[in-house]
Amino acid sequence: MIRTLQYLRPAPARILEAGCGDGQLLSLLHRAGYDVYGFDVKNFGLQDAAFFERCHARLPDLAADPARLKLLEQTSDWPFEWFEVVVSNQVLEHVSDHDHFFANHFRVLKPGGFGLHVFPAREVLFEFHLNLPLAHRIANKVWLERYVRWAGHLRLGKAHKGPGSLQDESRNLTYYLNTLTNYKTTAELAALARRHGLQPSYALTPAFYAERMKINWKPRIGGAWPWKYIANVTLVLTKPST
Repeated sequence: MIRTLQYLRPAPARILEAGCGDGQLLSLLHRAGYDVYGFDVKNFGLQDAAFFERCHARLPDLAADPARLKLLEQTSDWPFEWFEVVVSNQVLEHVSDHDHFFANHFRVLKPGGFGLHVFPAREVLFEFHLNLPLAHRIANKVWLERYVRWAGHLRLGKAHKGPGSLQDESRNLTYYLNTLTNYKTTAELAALARRHGLQPSYALTPAFYAERMKINWKPRIGGAWPWKYIANVTLVLTKPST
């Protein structure tokens, strides 16, 4: 993501990270010379209780400014405005209200600004949180828990690796997937973004894989297919200049 971002909007652009977690990406952006801000949601259940303390420890100069790093309620509006870029990494599959996300995304972007979001879409064939194929496609919680437990018996997925019993771990993982993820298809997310005035594009998805494989390729053209079935896609959301 960093190399793609440097190609599209060099430092010192003003960047907001939506869902900054413990600050890993934010610290990389900061070291690359960007003017960075970040927020995350409290009491959501994805992170342990001390995750934002680690973010502050990783970015002490930013933590000294209370306007830079924020911890919000899920339904809170983002307390920022006027950014050139909004970024997120592995966040959109966890957003409970995408309308709220995209409405705030549009509001905080300056005209001509854009968002850069890397995440797995619903089309992906392997669910990486549970390390099982198609787990996120099983809507029925009873059948999902049976699937997770059956896979655990075969030493597949994560259920057999936890500290608890296979039954307890299967139940916990089922809760996680049903409660803390909200997968949308690439088409659904594009439609939601357009509803809120943002212009969506997946053309930079191949750039993510080129960057991961350290291929010297300028991110100009491409699309979500076939990458959306393999792992992550890259969604660019542009706010029109006028």
